[in-house]
Amino acid sequence: MSRCAKDRLVSDAIVGKTLSANSPDYFKRLSAIKDRFYSSKFEQKLIANVNQKYSWIPDWEHPSSQVVNDTVSYVFFPLIAYVKENNVTKTVIELGSAHYLIVKNEKEFYKAFYYQAKAPNNSSKLAIDKFTGNLLLTNFENGKSYLLDYVEGKVSQSYQKRKMLALNRESIAFPNKISYWESICHTELKYCTWASDGPTNCNSGTVHIIYSPDCNWPQGNCGSNYSLIDSSEITVCQDQWFPDPPTDPGNGGGGGGGGGEGDFNPVNLSNTITMDPNTRACLESIKNSIVSASQLSVTMANLLKQVHNDNTKAQNAVLALANNPNVSITLGEKTIPYQTKTLPDGTTTVSETHGQTDPITGNIKLNTLTLNEASDMAIAASLIHEMMHAYFVWGANNLSGEEGMAFSDLNRYLFNQEDGTPHPYNYPELGFMQHWQMAETYVNSMAKILVDISVAKGYGASPDTSIGMEEYCRDIFWGSLQQTSGLEPPDAARSKANSEREYKNQAGSTGKKDCL
Repeated sequence: MSRCAKDRLVSDAIVGKTLSANSPDYFKRLSAIKDRFYSSKFEQKLIANVNQKYSWIPDWEHPSSQVVNDTVSYVFFPLIAYVKENNVTKTVIELGSAHYLIVKNEKEFYKAFYYQAKAPNNSSKLAIDKFTGNLLLTNFENGKSYLLDYVEGKVSQSYQKRKMLALNRESIAFPNKISYWESICHTELKYCTWASDGPTNCNSGTVHIIYSPDCNWPQGNCGSNYSLIDSSEITVCQDQWFPDPPTDPGNGGGGGGGGGEGDFNPVNLSNTITMDPNTRACLESIKNSIVSASQLSVTMANLLKQVHNDNTKAQNAVLALANNPNVSITLGEKTIPYQTKTLPDGTTTVSETHGQTDPITGNIKLNTLTLNEASDMAIAASLIHEMMHAYFVWGANNLSGEEGMAFSDLNRYLFNQEDGTPHPYNYPELGFMQHWQMAETYVNSMAKILVDISVAKGYGASPDTSIGMEEYCRDIFWGSLQQTSGLEPPDAARSKANSEREYKNQAGSTGKKDCL
């Protein structure tokens, strides 16, 4: 057996017991961590990428450790900044942020960057004890980054909520597919590190470095000029849960260690969309799935501070109906005969109305014919479409003040452009204007609701293999909107074909037909 193989077996045996400061072999295992760090050449990942005279080196002599949930160990090594000039290495003081090497379970190495998005003071060291701010963890081996929030030294309530949202999402996602939070790693964190050009008025006249969250050049800080030494643009899996996160380095951890399940309680939605007792029961289940998908998207957007997000406009509209004690809408069904029309060239076409919304009350009736033959995906699309009509009716006639102004700014086609009053319920072009508004402003987020439902229900990949599921869901809406809004989708023929595929539940559709 080779020496490397022996070392690996010994290492694996050691890792079998959770490392803590009370472990009899504590220092031996810390030495093994140090050996692995250098054998893996991780020190190369701690060199500034703009000015390589600057680097960070672990302080191996001053580690701290903690155990989380009894089974997960963390060791923290402060990272000390150095600058090498004329073959002389000098210590540099880091102000307003702090770097650590964090080792999880003796085998996962992370560069840890503690910072505050709006640093209150760039002239002093960042206080780590009972830290409040952000922790950016970057795995040295696979490059994945995680962004955690801390309040008073523990993961914040909002971060624990994101865990629950992620776990809830996974629990209903179908197997063997990329889970929800792993598929939206798109948050780009940009930051720059600047070094003073010489000794400053702060911290005993030493050279120091500061962090800039917006990469703006710092001026006049501690009476010095600054040069850029390091910059990063990182794709952060902000909604990917980092299991059993550590507390701050000054906290010894413990049984809970900030990694508990949290106490996320979903918002209790008011039952403002009630069911007509004469309609089929499955329609309520589809309604609930639309509301749940909307709630999830909006909650995630709020947690990520992406409130003004084009991908949640329709979701906010749904929730304005579903969680509003001032709204009372009945959902039911009725038969709306399809109409055969003769075109100028002598050919005929069938016009289908999938649902109707009362322009005064906002009550919704889906077409019994559609419910009988369409896939569940198409039925959900029809209900989302009609809920948008109901939202337009309610918002135009009930919102006032700042809310009314925001609504009219977003939905200008619903209002008379001369006097700003909403089009009355008997306005001849009301349906056309609502469809125009829907197509121009909401169709992308309407499709996003449908995508989330398809993931939750396990509908699988897009039936049209030439496009992805989100584009396929847009096609379902565009199949009717292109006929009623005056606007054209990117591919009218494809949208028509894919829409018919679902509304007729043809071979090659999503094929789910539980609502009978």
